This record gives sequence, C-alpha cells and structure tokens, in this order.
Amino acid sequence: MKFAIFLLIIAILVRGCQGYNPQKDSYYGIVMDKLQGAACTTCKMTMSATTNLSMNSLSIKLLKDSLYLMCSMTNLNSVECSGILEAYIEMFFEYIQRKVATSDYLCEVAFEVCNPNTYSVLKIEDYADRVLGESYFTNDYIDMLYDEIEEAHSLGKERETMLIYQFTDIHLTLDYAEGYSNVCDEISCCKVSSGVPSDPHHRAGKWGDYNCDANPRILDQIKYSVAEIGEPDMILWTGDSNDHTLSDHERDTTEASKYVTKFLLKTFPDTVLFPIHGNHEFNPSNLQNMSLSGSDPIIETLADSWESWMIPKVQEEFKNQSFYSYRADEHPMADEEFKRKMNKTRIIAWNAENCYLFNFYLLDEDDDPGHEIEWLEKTLHQMEQNGEVAIIIGHISPGRPDCLNPVSSRIRVIHERYQHIIRLNIYGHTHHEELEVVRSYKDSIPIGVNFVSPSFSTFKGNNPAFRVFEIDVKTKLPVKIDTYAFDLEKANKNDKYAKFEKIHEMTEEYGLRDLRPSEFLKLATKLGTSEELAIKYLKNFSAQGRDADEITSCNESCRRILSCDTSYSTFLESVDCYGPYDVDLKSTVSYLSEVIYGEWVSKSNN
Repeated sequence: MKFAIFLLIIAILVRGCQGYNPQKDSYYGIVMDKLQGAACTTCKMTMSATTNLSMNSLSIKLLKDSLYLMCSMTNLNSVECSGILEAYIEMFFEYIQRKVATSDYLCEVAFEVCNPNTYSVLKIEDYADRVLGESYFTNDYIDMLYDEIEEAHSLGKERETMLIYQFTDIHLTLDYAEGYSNVCDEISCCKVSSGVPSDPHHRAGKWGDYNCDANPRILDQIKYSVAEIGEPDMILWTGDSNDHTLSDHERDTTEASKYVTKFLLKTFPDTVLFPIHGNHEFNPSNLQNMSLSGSDPIIETLADSWESWMIPKVQEEFKNQSFYSYRADEHPMADEEFKRKMNKTRIIAWNAENCYLFNFYLLDEDDDPGHEIEWLEKTLHQMEQNGEVAIIIGHISPGRPDCLNPVSSRIRVIHERYQHIIRLNIYGHTHHEELEVVRSYKDSIPIGVNFVSPSFSTFKGNNPAFRVFEIDVKTKLPVKIDTYAFDLEKANKNDKYAKFEKIHEMTEEYGLRDLRPSEFLKLATKLGTSEELAIKYLKNFSAQGRDADEITSCNESCRRILSCDTSYSTFLESVDCYGPYDVDLKSTVSYLSEVIYGEWVSKSNN
C-alpha cells in the first residue's frame, strides 16, 4: 500500500512535468517514460480497487443514508430533496459505474495520469478553433442592427412589428382541489389526496396556491387579456406542462400537455404555434435517453398531439430526434400575411435534455448526446447558405447551473459563429424572469441575450405569468418585452382581480436604450453596484409573487451573484466571476456535477 501511494505521488509529479518534453531517446526521456508507465499502472490498479470497494452495496447504502440526512439538515425542501433521491439514486449509481467510476476514465481523463488509450478528451478549445475559423462577422453585428432600428425611429420612420406570446412551465395540477391542503408528503399538493387541513391558511385557494402547481382554471383567464394586448402573430410554448409529482411512475406525464394543447387550439385556433417539451414531460421526470434507437414513446405521443402545428416532415424529424427546425412560413396555419412577415425565418426547437444534469442517462454518453450540437451547427450552416435567420426556443437555457458545460460552452461558440443569423433566444425552466448575456469566446464581447421567462405555475411562490415579445419584422429582433402576471393573492380574495395585467416592459423597467446585447451587459454590471436595481430585478423573478414585498435588501454578495449570473451564458463563467464566499450549496452541487460528468471524450475500440 505504501508503495502504491509512493507511485501515485510520482504520478502527480509526472503530470506536473507534462509540459516538459525531453527527447524520447535521451536519459531523461527514458526515465520520464518509465515513471509515467509505472504511475499509470499504479493509478489503474488503485482506482480499480477503490471503485470496487466504494461501489459495493454497503458503501452505496451508507452514501444514500448520508444524502437523505443532508436533505433533512439543509435548507432544501426536505420532501422535494428526498423525493428526488428516491426517484433517481439507483439509476445514478448504475450509470456512474459504467464509465465515470472506471479506472480507465479516472486515470486517463479525470486525473490525466495515463496517456490517452481508451479515452481522449474532446477539448472545447479545439472545437472553438475549428468553428470560429470560418467567422465572417465582427462581434457587434446585432448591436449594429439595433443602430439601424434606432436611426429609423430618429427619422420618424415607422418599423413594422409583430407580437409573439410565450408560455412556459405551465405545470398544471389537473386534479387541483380547492380547500384541500397545500402541505403534504408530496412535492405537489392541493389535491383530494392531500387531505383537508384544520388550519385555514393551509387550504388551497379558489384560483390557486403559492405552495402548489397551477390550477387549470387560470388558463381560461388568458383569453380576456388578448383584447388589451393584441392578437398574437405567433405563440412559442417552451415546455413543462404537468405538475412536479415524482412518486407516480405509472401516470401519463403527457396528459397535462394534451390538456394545454386542446386549450391553445381552442383559444387560438388560427394562430401559428411552435412547441418544445421540457424535462417534466418524461416519466420519471428529467430522464431521456438521447441515444435511444427509434422514437422515444413520450416524444412520439407529443408529436402526435401537436400534429395540427407540424407539417409531416417536421413531425417526423421531431419523432426521430426529439428536436427540430421549421421554416416559419411553412406552418399549416400561416396565412399570406404571416408568410410575408416571417419569410426566410426558421424556428429552431432545441431539446435541452442533452445538457440537463438530472438526466442521468448522460452519465453513459461519451460525447454530443443525440448528436444535437452537430445537428445545430449543420442547420445554422445551411441557413447561412439559404440567407435565413433563426429564433431559438428551448426549455433550459445554456447558462443555468443545471446545464452541463460541454454543451453550454459549445452553444456559446456556435452563437458567436452564427451571431448574424440568431436573432432571438427564448427559454423557461427556472420559473423566474432572468437573462443571460452571450459573449464571444475569446474577447468576451456581448453578442446576444438568452431571455428566460417566468412560469405560469404558482409553484414556490410565483404569480402565474407569460411574456409578450414585440419583434421588428425586418430584423426579427425584439424591440419590447412585456410581462403579464396574475396576482394570485388578490384574485383569491376577490374575483374581480382574476385577470392577467402587464406588470412591466423591460426597456422601461430597467432604463435600457433598447434590447441590444451591449445594453444588457451594462445592466448586468449595474446589478453588481446598485442595490435598488438588484431589488427590482429580484422582485420580478417571481412576477412580483408571494415574497416580493419582503425583498428589501441585496447585499454585496447578493448583487455580485446577480451580476455574474446575468453577465454570462455558461455556468462555469459565472462561477469564475463569483467571490470566494458567494458559492452556495446549489452552486456547489452543480460544480461537482460538472466534475462527475466530465468533458466529452472519444472512446477507442481497443
């Protein structure tokens, strides 16, 4: 054992000397080669023994017990935390043993003690060099388009615009029951099975409850807002329709999506709509095997229910790969006016399951799950040849802590390469109103913005909300972003408040010149220095929900975290920006997940 430890120390020294490359036939070259060989052998023997010991049933049980204890001792929701562990921990350990906990992976990739034999790391630097080697535009392309819009307005020239509604994270509790308990042993309550509480404060309200997912009756109130807002030219629906229940593995998780589909077809029968699923459409939630041969049954069900909005070739593409691109003017509900406005505009519907850290199937992937990054790059390249522009929709934005870096960093590179094509990025998932500035890979210039929209669900204190994007027809860039919210507390007290009302428009709310990327970087910087601005941003997180009035301060650490999170579009960039005491438990878990999942690798057939 002592000898093994000695050789592991030598291994570390060898790794530290990897920048020094003596000639192979020199004395030092021979010594280094032999030392590295011995260190590699020792590493693989030690890691093999260690992983065999740590992955036995007793060790796994002890780790499980420790994790359950952590749920009860931390400020995490213990029911939610324990429910997640119960649903996924067996799969997590099964998949981690397939690759990550093998001696080849640990010694060649994680510790880099051995020369690549089984695995070779696919470095983001190499990817960026290849993709950006063909860049044709400067990193102020979108800003310059906004200059054109600004100049036209200064000359009194009107620009034609159109309206886009976005609905996200609707999370319906289809069996919502007024008067039943909002506290229960499930993540999602307010059902008959939750029981009738003795405390009236725990009784689910008529219109909904801040401790539960959405009451379906709120959906009907959307139609009363249309007269005030204006009919949408297009609707974008970015996933997560069912509630947060984890324990029922037999239920149909597409039932809520079908319900919402029927509602949208009834309420907006002639409106062009583009949908994409979230992580909760799957059963168990979060888990999609991106390498599954043939159609995923959940995706197939969704594609069939969305056939009114999909032409056959798009429906087939979605069934086969769970993401799609779609010429907007080919939509079956597109009239001639819409076709004119959306000529040469393509919707790219991105499946974020390929980067979601709670999709444990990804532990078994070597690189590019579902070949989605490859597909995105090829799609944008073809669009460049065709003179098209893109609106990207997805559920999880790349900058989230739960979107893994091998994907988010490559999306950043792709965005830089095709910044002249990508005009709008719309996401959901967090249930909060947020933004992420996309910056160029080498010089960190702002080139785009990821808009993360608030949820329709009331879960965890949010007011139900949706967004309306007004876009410039010529450029397809957003010029106004309105947030409409339903004040749940007021509505439960008096039906006259049961309606969606505009709570703010983004440029007015934050004093922005317009919605160009450089303006959002200025906003992100100001969030780090202005407590008043930071408080306003935090209140808008939940669409001015239950706890908004209690947000009265945001200290230096709070402001720095907000500034860092909004300044970048990958989680690791944000973490590098944090101060030494800013990292909380959630960020720590996300960072450790990056280590566990690791970089993408190519695997030899040896």
